[in-house]
Amino acid sequence: MKKLLYESALWCVVATVVFLILMQPQLLSAGCHTDICGTGYGRVLATSHGVTAYSNGECTATEDGCYQCVEYVKRFYQTIFQFSIGRIVVAKNLYDLAEGFGLYAYLNGGEEPPQVCDILCYDAKIGKPDSAGHVSVITSVNLDTGGVDIIEQNWSRTSATNKGDPLSLSVDADFHAYTMPNRGEYPIHYKR
Repeated sequence: MKKLLYESALWCVVATVVFLILMQPQLLSAGCHTDICGTGYGRVLATSHGVTAYSNGECTATEDGCYQCVEYVKRFYQTIFQFSIGRIVVAKNLYDLAEGFGLYAYLNGGEEPPQVCDILCYDAKIGKPDSAGHVSVITSVNLDTGGVDIIEQNWSRTSATNKGDPLSLSVDADFHAYTMPNRGEYPIHYKR
């Protein structure tokens, strides 16, 4: 089903992307505190499947500014799959609420490997349960080399991808288990 959605969505992407690029400043400016985000705010960092990730400027890794990680994931799924994730504001909540939004949650270390366009969900920082967590979108998976590439917003001011530095994916062929280690202080899960 996901593959069918993905293939049909590609036909619609051009018109949707043109609309989003033209409307991006207007769509995101409402309700955002952008005056404090300073240098680099709104700069294009990367694009995947026609969906652009922007810099959150000096507000990166904070809850200020419009270019949050959740905003990118919502926009990506809306553009590619015409699928609304709903009213998630805090990234760490997306994994637990996945099924309520029609997504499937996969445990890290389970039998299902991550796939392109899956959402990586980072729980709250270890030892900091009040932290917001993080989300990103998988752009490539190489089961042979154990590498996963992603695109994201609000992790870095200057980059939205990890190209050249893939996240690690270990494969236990005996148990059919696919495991991604924590990313810094963030435990990882994924959903589609």
